[in-house]
Amino acid sequence: MTRSDCGGLHMAVANAMTLLRPSGALWLASARALIVADLHFEKGSFFAKQGQMLPPYDTADTLARLEAEIEALRPAVLVCLGDSFHDAE
Repeated sequence: MTRSDCGGLHMAVANAMTLLRPSGALWLASARALIVADLHFEKGSFFAKQGQMLPPYDTADTLARLEAEIEALRPAVLVCLGDSFHDAE
């Protein structure tokens, strides 16, 4: 592994060079693919229904961080692995 200019780590995965971004996203430059997981949209509203209060800005913050990654990297493909929605409503 080597450190990147953005503060992430370059790492080979199955013989492909990847960049582990500080945001938690994975960048696969050869495919121009941005890979994310565990976004947990609406986690705050889900827990609020159970009486556990969390800051209500989780979805807006997650979308803003995702948008920043997309703007920085301009991926051709966005891959969202599981655990995206916390609240079914």
